Amino acid sequence: MAQLPCPKCGSEDTVGTFCKSCLRELHPLVKDMKEVKLVLCHSCDRVRGKAWQPLALEDAIKKAVDNAVKPSMDAKISEIVVETPDIIKKPGINRSIDVDILVRGKQEEAPEEYEEEYVLPLSYEVTVCTHCKKASPTYYEGILQIRNETPEAKEKLKKLLSEKRSVHLTNSSKVESGTDYYLSDHRVVAQLVKHLQKKFGGELKVNAQHFSENKQSGKILYRTTAFLALPDYSKGDIVKKGDGYFLITGISTKIIARELLTGEKGSFQYHRDEAERLEPVDVQVSGAGEVLHPETFQPTTVENSADLSGAKPGDTVKVVIDGNHLFCLRKSL
Repeated sequence: MAQLPCPKCGSEDTVGTFCKSCLRELHPLVKDMKEVKLVLCHSCDRVRGKAWQPLALEDAIKKAVDNAVKPSMDAKISEIVVETPDIIKKPGINRSIDVDILVRGKQEEAPEEYEEEYVLPLSYEVTVCTHCKKASPTYYEGILQIRNETPEAKEKLKKLLSEKRSVHLTNSSKVESGTDYYLSDHRVVAQLVKHLQKKFGGELKVNAQHFSENKQSGKILYRTTAFLALPDYSKGDIVKKGDGYFLITGISTKIIARELLTGEKGSFQYHRDEAERLEPVDVQVSGAGEVLHPETFQPTTVENSADLSGAKPGDTVKVVIDGNHLFCLRKSL
């Protein structure tokens, strides 16, 4: 049977009942198109939807166009081909452009698949995503201040940070007896400092202050400062605290110690300048429970003689002196 001409315009170049021009006028494949809006990061390939997510520009535009094109009721769209426009990714740009798209599909009046061309409006804004912003050396949400910093504490912090891939160490500055670390996530600051205190002990202070607001979510942003002064003594040291003398047997969130005058075991919170570490010196054992006094060189009984058990005359041991008090340091705890 010969193909009938278009009943509306008489054209013999028909697609089903109508020609392409009349078919689009009377029964278009596309009922409606919404303007496509994109927010792009100029530093990486993230695109902002409900949240920032990595997505190639071509894929981001295609996904947005697919969501923006609404088919007519009796149309079945099989494919939308998007001609990717030129996007200038410079921070601060906010532009509107047109995107050419090709829609393939069919419908009742045209059972064979055909194509229609459309122009879809697209607006885009180029900014900096939260991920890149937090990686900037000028951005930080928290400061971790460590004092009396040891190589062991520095290495432990480095390991903890390597396990926190979502947080960036944006900067650090050396200060007297320690370091200030600037971090991109205020929540991680509190976690890190508690790990360090549990491992190395110390005096801890944490303070959080409101400093900004997220324009997208409306959430209040906080900046946290955590201060950790590590003990200036270690396990095995003898310290003077008040009128007592303590052998440090363990360090965590509390200092574990044995009082050498009474033999009592206990614990106390570390506070700066509250306890003084006594510097040990080498002496020789002169007899059971005795050493040669480092100043008088006379045999002198150590007050914690039980800690000298196993030592033989002539052995070298470490002792601390404070006035008339003389204590030896145990070789192992």
